[in-house]
Amino acid sequence: MLFRSEPAEVLLDDQVEFVGQRIELSDPDFGTIHQAAPAVRFANIPSVKPVPAPAIGADNGRLAEFLARPARPAAGGGRPLHHALEGLRILDFSSFFACGFAGRLMSDLGADVIKVETPEGDQMRPLPDVFDAAQRGKRDIVLNLKTAEGLAAAHKLIAGADVMMHNLRPGKADKLGIGYAAMAKINPRLIYAYLPGYGSKGPKSLLKSFAPLVSGWTGLLCEGGGEGNPPTRSVFGNEDYNNGFLGAAAVLMAVEHRHRTGRGDYLECPQLHSSLWTTSEHFLDADRRPVYGMRLDKEQMGFNALDRLYRTKDEGWLCISCRDDRRFAALAAALGRPDLTTDPRFATARDRSANDASLLDILTPFFAGLTTEEAVARLGAAGAPCEVARLNSWVQEMLWQDWALNSNRVLEHHNSMYGHIRELGLFNRLSATPGLARGPAPRLGEHTRAILAEAGYGADEIEDLIGRGIAVTADSNQRATARVRA
Repeated sequence: MLFRSEPAEVLLDDQVEFVGQRIELSDPDFGTIHQAAPAVRFANIPSVKPVPAPAIGADNGRLAEFLARPARPAAGGGRPLHHALEGLRILDFSSFFACGFAGRLMSDLGADVIKVETPEGDQMRPLPDVFDAAQRGKRDIVLNLKTAEGLAAAHKLIAGADVMMHNLRPGKADKLGIGYAAMAKINPRLIYAYLPGYGSKGPKSLLKSFAPLVSGWTGLLCEGGGEGNPPTRSVFGNEDYNNGFLGAAAVLMAVEHRHRTGRGDYLECPQLHSSLWTTSEHFLDADRRPVYGMRLDKEQMGFNALDRLYRTKDEGWLCISCRDDRRFAALAAALGRPDLTTDPRFATARDRSANDASLLDILTPFFAGLTTEEAVARLGAAGAPCEVARLNSWVQEMLWQDWALNSNRVLEHHNSMYGHIRELGLFNRLSATPGLARGPAPRLGEHTRAILAEAGYGADEIEDLIGRGIAVTADSNQRATARVRA
């Protein structure tokens, strides 16, 4: 059970203090501020100490110095790549979503990601949507790591891998025989990525971190409730999607470092760190009180009068984002009120913020007097950013659009373990090395034989391992399940 509420208050927690995730910086408005430290920790790559945000043009005098820096030559001499991460082999020992999602992002870019499961399988397998979202495109092998032969097979795979990832609870990987120190001896070039809940050490390191626990602890649920309201459960995905995204980015940083130095590395990116990163626009002032970067209002309509939703005449909703001077001028033109730009109350962004209630009183009846179509036309003609807020989910509609399927923004699988499915596709659009849509999530042990053969096992050795239950294949797992049901 965790007891933090507002964003940034978590920076005072004993776990955050233990892992050094709170840093102090000077600030022209607040004197000293307390912010979240960089989310990823590397064992062999020194951290760069953050500095305060620079003023506009602060480094203009260094332009000649920047231009004089020699360009680092691009690597050459290798074979042409068809996909950005082609040739990178990743072993994914994770369960649940976050760490697996990191592997899936890299699989979409062409990496060969091998999911290593226990005979019981990932606990997320009974959830088709989220399991396929985190595991599609991977190959799958099942090994009983509690046996000497199963562990030896895992070690062989690790010896030939570029990256190993897991999110096991602290200490469990060492107990299983796949801890970092031992694996670095087997493969000194290995990048070992650990994505736990709260960190490998510290007073909260053994706590479970299922969503939305960390989101609640770091203040996201309070933020989603709006000013003065209780927290809301509707904020989701932080622990999973953002931790997976940062984990994938961290792995690629380590791959680049290995390319330069030839050395592998250990990296750690807990869900705690990625959640602090998610809420990093909030901080503590010199008195260690929360300061909101942006705060949702009590009605949950937006952050201020110029960045919020408005009800229109035909019961629609229009979202505007017109905070800066140029966009505010465009909005004033759309209202037919160019005088607003010369009104002393609204002359600068700070003035507009100080007189937010007055702007709200002007804008609310304006939008209430127009249909959604009319409001969009008026704002669009003036160049004021706006968008209609849909009252239904666009996902189901997009999944059946031909343009989305033809561009790999939607993927279709006719023979997945869940039958015929369509899902959101490739996120990254690279022209020379496009993403790779391999297929749906693998069945439990679907590629066990092929992967063992790649590791150097002969056919008889493979069948012996399968026969004794040390390795499991999709067909042997189906037979075992059928016997249990019978």
